[in-house]
Amino acid sequence: MQYFLKLSFIIVIYGAIVTLCQSSCIQRNKIRSLRQIESHHENTTTNISDCREYESRLPNQAFLNNLYKSETLKDTIEAKELEISKLNATISKLEFERLQSINGCKECNELVVQIQMQKEKIGQLQLEVEMLKFELLNWKTKLSFNVNKEDTFFVPNDKRVVGAHWTTIQHRIDGTVDFRQDWKSYRDGFGILDADFFLGLENIHQWTISQPHELLILLKDWNNIQRHAHYDHFSIGSELQKYKLLTLGNYSGNAGDALTPNLYANFSTYDRDNDNLSALRCDEWRSSGWWYHTCVSDSNLNGHYCASPYCSKHLGRGIVWNTAWHNWQYSLKSVQMLIRQINH
Repeated sequence: MQYFLKLSFIIVIYGAIVTLCQSSCIQRNKIRSLRQIESHHENTTTNISDCREYESRLPNQAFLNNLYKSETLKDTIEAKELEISKLNATISKLEFERLQSINGCKECNELVVQIQMQKEKIGQLQLEVEMLKFELLNWKTKLSFNVNKEDTFFVPNDKRVVGAHWTTIQHRIDGTVDFRQDWKSYRDGFGILDADFFLGLENIHQWTISQPHELLILLKDWNNIQRHAHYDHFSIGSELQKYKLLTLGNYSGNAGDALTPNLYANFSTYDRDNDNLSALRCDEWRSSGWWYHTCVSDSNLNGHYCASPYCSKHLGRGIVWNTAWHNWQYSLKSVQMLIRQINH
């Protein structure tokens, strides 16, 4: 009797242990599932964050797509012209073979057909090249500005700066675009090509470091008096060098030289303080990105756009070109910065 009681007790205990183990396994499975859900949620959150970062880059990428479109078109034109050259060589070869086999009527006819097909292909390629050249001209027109006697914006009385092949790197005309932008925006470029825009520090660096460039600055005040400043060797450093203003060369013009004092200055924005004053944030006070040594700067062409020469809320923080022409309190009506390869 005692044996059966013990056996029953053991069976009960065993059953309880099995139930406890099953419950523990179920609990572990639930914890594992919860951890998988949590991991999936973290991955989803990361993906969403990455997507938002990508979306934030889209405006700048679209801006750069416009910039590089002309280069892509140029490469396509060169490839098609190379193909045309090869086809012409093929036609010459076929013509030679036709002359060699002039006595064989069948071979002669086949060569004539091949030559005609090659000529038709060349005609189609030439048409495509002309269309691409026309498209390339349109894109170059958007990115470039020709300084000539017919120009309605400004006619500099200086033979050294009159001509073509100028590329606009900065333009201010009506305050449509806010120039209080972060480091990333100034690096990549922002704005509207046909209105207010900044080409981008990285683009300017790549262009001016690969080939010597000159800089032309066109300025207009609120009396519509137009002046210019020209520097014969302009270049800026890389991002690692904080896009330092490396060279300007010699100044000429009638607007006065307000940029040379900024030579060797680093570029600063409201979120990247690269000036020489640790206690002050010149970029924050000036409300824009520019090459600052200190907060006292004779030039700031990216400053706040004012609707009049003097704006009380932003006095001294407008589009400044501090020379004998206008002082540091005066904000210009419009400005354009252009570069051109030397010995173009």
